[in-house]
Amino acid sequence: MLNQKRRAFQVGVMVAALSGIILGACSKSGDDSPPPTRSAVYKIFGDPKSADAAKQVGVVTIKENTNKTFDLTMSLDKTLKDVKHRLYIITGDTAAPLIDTIYNKEVAGTGNSIVFEIAKNENRFSYDSALNRKAFVKILKAQGSDSIISRGNIFKSFKP
Repeated sequence: MLNQKRRAFQVGVMVAALSGIILGACSKSGDDSPPPTRSAVYKIFGDPKSADAAKQVGVVTIKENTNKTFDLTMSLDKTLKDVKHRLYIITGDTAAPLIDTIYNKEVAGTGNSIVFEIAKNENRFSYDSALNRKAFVKILKAQGSDSIISRGNIFKSFKP
């Protein structure tokens, strides 16, 4: 009889331990936050033919989203009021540009600093694919103008 009680006690302890393990494994950890996202920031400089050539005048930011898309934004410290600037993203780098235009957009100048969205939830290629591309941005003073107000290498072309 004593052996039966001891055996029942051992089985009860084992069931309690297994129940605790199973409940612990199935319970929520309380940390339902999405995985951390990655981002990178690239400096944009002034007109290469002016005194602002070495001056940082803005940044391009790429940020990975949790759904595997990414956002691309640009901020400029100053724009020309009532002027429609032209933004280009071109393959290559500022020292050796290629002829492929990846992106072309009109940006309305305000006379002040601006932040604008280049791409939102981009899914044609991944964040990692974007970082492995050689590219640079160039912003022209106005549509049809060849006067550059800012330019800078981004992604793989960027050298800190």
